[in-house]
Amino acid sequence: MNWFVRFVLLTAHGLYLKYAERALQEHYPHIARLAAALSVSEGIHALNCQKVLADLGVAPAPYHDPKLSIADTPTNLSHASAAELDEIDTRYPAYLERIKVENVTGAIGVITRSWQAERQHRDLIERLRQGSGFLFGVMVQALEALPDQYYVCSFCGSTLTWLPSDKCPICEGPVSRYNEVTD
Repeated sequence: MNWFVRFVLLTAHGLYLKYAERALQEHYPHIARLAAALSVSEGIHALNCQKVLADLGVAPAPYHDPKLSIADTPTNLSHASAAELDEIDTRYPAYLERIKVENVTGAIGVITRSWQAERQHRDLIERLRQGSGFLFGVMVQALEALPDQYYVCSFCGSTLTWLPSDKCPICEGPVSRYNEVTD
């Protein structure tokens, strides 16, 4: 879990921030806002995992900021969609199975909520993946038609395009935990 927190989650957080910057430079504000929202969500997942490790008395592994490869927005989206789908379909289930054996309730809860938050993005990620090649222009038009608001739960990282009416669908916490992602 320590490696997972320090490299995967924190790298994803930084990578999405850089993707957002590049999308803004290339005049794709909707894509930039989506990347920023995903960055916030990944950062929350990392912080939650760090808290579990601290509760267990585990010192965080040193984090070395890797050289992040940033390309043009279509290439960045293709990379991000492949990585996200791999996390949703392969990595999170494997992490959860590994953590369940150790029976650390806090870790099980954090990984489960993080995986649920990642799965909220599946439909949008699939559309990004299908449109990040030669259909990029069509995909951008579709994104422009989507709501340009993202709300992220500060407790579990749930990322929605609307503010829930009563509670977070993942952690069931109050709606007041949601923050709108702004530029």
